[in-house]
Amino acid sequence: MYKEKLVAYMEKYKLSQSAMAKKLDTSISYLSQYLNDKHPYADKFDEKLREFFEMAESQAGSTKKPEFVPTTISNVIMDALGYAHIQKIMGVMDGDAGIGKTWAIRQYERQHTEAVLISVDYPISKPMGFLKALARELRVPELRRQDDLYTAIVERLKGSEKILIIDEAQHLVYSALEVIRGIHDATDVAVVLVGNHEVYTKLVGRGEAAFAQLYSRIAIRKHMRTADIKMSDIERIFPEVETEAQKFLYEISKTRWGLRAAVNAYVNGANSDDVSLKGLKNVIRYMGVGGNVAS
Repeated sequence: MYKEKLVAYMEKYKLSQSAMAKKLDTSISYLSQYLNDKHPYADKFDEKLREFFEMAESQAGSTKKPEFVPTTISNVIMDALGYAHIQKIMGVMDGDAGIGKTWAIRQYERQHTEAVLISVDYPISKPMGFLKALARELRVPELRRQDDLYTAIVERLKGSEKILIIDEAQHLVYSALEVIRGIHDATDVAVVLVGNHEVYTKLVGRGEAAFAQLYSRIAIRKHMRTADIKMSDIERIFPEVETEAQKFLYEISKTRWGLRAAVNAYVNGANSDDVSLKGLKNVIRYMGVGGNVAS
């Protein structure tokens, strides 16, 4: 029943059977059997596909986040990344949550083929986890021994024009930061750490000499706050929203929830066909963010 629709979907989005099986949370063999009319429980698989396409159609009809537009903060970040890239230095960009740091660095990555972006979470916060994640991005074999993997990565980066952009860097333990410093020293590639204020605190340490080697490498630092967001930024991001609603989104962006909350409020409001001031206030109350701004 859904076979033709499935084939058309895979062709439209250029998905392999492996990629499609992952989307459907099924095995490649089960998917292959279905496509070849050999699945033992085709009716049940049809039901899975019915649910999948209902969700896909709902998502296709929903409002997506606004496309990237230059803002005061993104311009600072893009310029700093460009400077670090050209000069092959280490830098740090720290600031309040939700102000568009990740938005900007992803745009830099899209525009520069030599940019390598790693987003840190718990599994890659320690040296070996980070090295494995970096190896995957660089297409370096994931060797078992940490020293061998480190050496392979260094050899891959030497003489390249790459820039390593490390997002959510506040999650890195000190030993992982030391590994990153070592990679920079050994390869002369640019490295930029991006995250919240804790990133800078970790680099400074508590005055211990152990941190001096790391901190002394930082040649550029940009510290950004929600206070740096301008009304003109809101006007560029949400040009179709009425003036009073724009002012409200600007107020939201200045809270501790930042620009991210303003974007999410707009998306939720648009999906309810109401991005008026009243509609956005209702959305903010429902989301439970913004403090007293929506009152």
